[in-house]
Amino acid sequence: RALRARDEQLALVIEGSQAGLWDCQALTGDIECNERWAQMLGYRLSELLPLRLATLIELTHPADVPPAAQQLSAHFAGATGALEGEVRLRHRDGSWVWLLVTGKVVGWTDDGRPDRVAGTCIDITRRMRAEAMLVESRNLLQTIIDTAPLRVFWKDRRSRYLGCNPAFARDAGKEDPTDIVGCDDFQMSWASEAEQYRADDQNVMSTGLAKLGYDEP
Repeated sequence: RALRARDEQLALVIEGSQAGLWDCQALTGDIECNERWAQMLGYRLSELLPLRLATLIELTHPADVPPAAQQLSAHFAGATGALEGEVRLRHRDGSWVWLLVTGKVVGWTDDGRPDRVAGTCIDITRRMRAEAMLVESRNLLQTIIDTAPLRVFWKDRRSRYLGCNPAFARDAGKEDPTDIVGCDDFQMSWASEAEQYRADDQNVMSTGLAKLGYDEP
């Protein structure tokens, strides 16, 4: 009864986490998976049987095969305690599904070779697409900042520069915008005006009110 209760609890956890399960015989390449694993790729499990390592490699994005193989080899050699990586597998409709794959060796042969590897995989496609869109948005914003005929800079609460665009860097006598990071106005060629700039910064940050349309040296 205790064993049955633990099995039921495990089944509920797996169902709730929407995780795909995989269990690979390292020496033969035979793989067992649950139905959820197949569903993430748009299949019924019966359509993929018999499932072997060669089939999995064929479904994996070519760019992801070498790093996955390297990680597996490192784990087999005992260099890592577990497997964890993000890989793309081809969906039935031809698109790529991002999976977060985790696992570890759970069985060894008598002579110490890995015999059985098991783990889980979770669909993270939505997250990866959101991250890609965020990167694209940031790149677009950076392009606008870098090419606009304006001087743009940003500072932390202590009025130290966190970044600027190339036009501002040139005004500051710097070769690259990264050269200004970490500096304050006392370290710039306009150090004589630094106290006024710092007062302006603190006033804007403390009140939350923008200071616009004014001239300053």
